[in-house]
Amino acid sequence: SGPFDENKVQSWYAAGFFSSDVRFQISMNTSFDPDGQIFTLGELVDVNGRILPFYFSTNTRNDKKEEEGKALQSLRVNSRADKETIAVLRNELASITESHSNVKSRLELTEKENAKNTMEMENKMKELKEKVKEDEKNQSAMRKELVKEKNDLIAENQKILADYEKINEANSLEKQENQYTIAALRTELESFAKALGTLQYRFDAILAEKQKVETNSKKMEKKVDELEKKLKDEEKEKRLYIMYRYWRRR
Repeated sequence: SGPFDENKVQSWYAAGFFSSDVRFQISMNTSFDPDGQIFTLGELVDVNGRILPFYFSTNTRNDKKEEEGKALQSLRVNSRADKETIAVLRNELASITESHSNVKSRLELTEKENAKNTMEMENKMKELKEKVKEDEKNQSAMRKELVKEKNDLIAENQKILADYEKINEANSLEKQENQYTIAALRTELESFAKALGTLQYRFDAILAEKQKVETNSKKMEKKVDELEKKLKDEEKEKRLYIMYRYWRRR
């Protein structure tokens, strides 16, 4: 393919794209000459030198050596500049490595703290759930006991009233005395009713304590959810940071 000027071909040669047996058709005119002489890269190096093999000149050999010396000097200057650039890049790499080490240490410390906090929250939640279960069990047993006591009291009072009514019906002579007895029983029933009211108050207090425990349990669950969200966000940041490291290495 071609034609290409000497500058283009020289840049490819400097990049190492050609072997010594590659053949080039050289035109000495400004326009392409299809009948130009053909040289191998090795022959061009022999004629024009290793530095600028594609530049033909009518100068003397000393002038050509001077041009090659200038080219070598330019390469040395570029080499020094490349070394300085490499040194700067090494310093930047060292800074990035140190920063990465600090970030990694902070991430490890955060992971340890989060693991510790998560374990503590799980233990507290477990204790709270066990306490709630125990309270529910105790409340259920107490409720059954209260209902049983109430039913027993009602049944006993109904039986007493029935017995006294039968006595009043059977013995009219003792009616007045029985009336006093009934009044006393009514007073006793009122006392029983007051006792039932006290039991009902205790039962209401237990229900209120249960609601309080359930509210605290919901708050603890909300805190656990927030902590899990925080752990997921930190894991996401960690993955992004790992991807960033991978991209930097490439």
